[in-house]
Amino acid sequence: MPAFDLRTVILMSSVMPGLMALVMFSLGRGFPTNIRGVGNWASGALIVSTSALLLALRGSVPDWLSIVAANCGMIVGTGLWLTGSQRFFGLPPSWRFLVLMLAIGVTTLSWMTWVHPSVGGRTLCITAILALIYGRQSLVMLRYGRRESSAVFLGTMFLVQTIVTFARFVTTFGAGFAHAELFASDGVQVLYLTMGALMSLTVTVGFLLVGMDRLRTQLEQQSFADPLTGLLNRRAFLTAHQEERETMMRTGGLLSLLLIDLDHFKAINDTLGHAVG
Repeated sequence: MPAFDLRTVILMSSVMPGLMALVMFSLGRGFPTNIRGVGNWASGALIVSTSALLLALRGSVPDWLSIVAANCGMIVGTGLWLTGSQRFFGLPPSWRFLVLMLAIGVTTLSWMTWVHPSVGGRTLCITAILALIYGRQSLVMLRYGRRESSAVFLGTMFLVQTIVTFARFVTTFGAGFAHAELFASDGVQVLYLTMGALMSLTVTVGFLLVGMDRLRTQLEQQSFADPLTGLLNRRAFLTAHQEERETMMRTGGLLSLLLIDLDHFKAINDTLGHAVG
C-alpha cells in the first residue's frame, strides 16, 4: 500500500496548474506578439487542472465526467502544451495529430465505459495517447530549445514522463486488465500517478520560465542592438570594449581598434533608403 493517498495527491496537483494558468494568461497579454504559444500553454494548464480534479473525484461524480471527460481533457490539455511549444519555436502546430488523438480517445473510452466495460482497456488507451503527446513535446523542447536551459530542463521532464507513461502502458498490457484500477497500489501505478502529479505542479512553472527567458533575451537584444542593422549600439560597444580591455590586461596581449569611414554614405541612405544602406 502507498504511504499516501493517491486520490489526495491527484486532488492537490489539480490546484497549482489552475493558479499558474491564471498567472500565464495575465503575463501573456503583455508579451510581444512575436512570442507565441503562451496562450496555448495557459489554456492547456487550465484544462489539465480541471481534468485532474475530475479524476480525483472518481466514484463521486458520474463516469462520463470522471472517466471520459477527465481523460479526454488530459488529451486536450497536454495537446495544447504541445501546440503551444510548436508555435513558440516557430513550428506549425500539430492540430491534425491532436484531433486524431482526441477522436481515438473519445471513441475508445466511451466504448470501454458503457458498451464493453474494461478498466485495463481504458488504461491502455489513455497511456498510449499521452505517451505519444509527451514524447513529441519532449522532442520539440530538446531539439529547438537546446540553447535555453529552462527549455532543456522542461524537455527532460517530459522525456521522463514519457518513459513512465509508456511503462504504465506496457505493464498494464503484460499483467492483464485486472490490476489497472486508477488508484491501484502497485508500484508502477503509484509511480505513474505521482509523476503525473509532479508534472502538473511544475510544468506550468517551467513554461512560464521558458517564456520569461525568451522575453528577457529579446529585451536585451533590443537594448544592445540597432533595430535596423542588428549591429551593436553605443552601449553594447562600450561594454564589449571594456570586456576585451580587461582580457588584454589579464593576458598581456594587444588590443586593436579599426575605424572605417565611408565617404558620401549619406547619399546611399537618401536615395536607396536606410534598409539598403
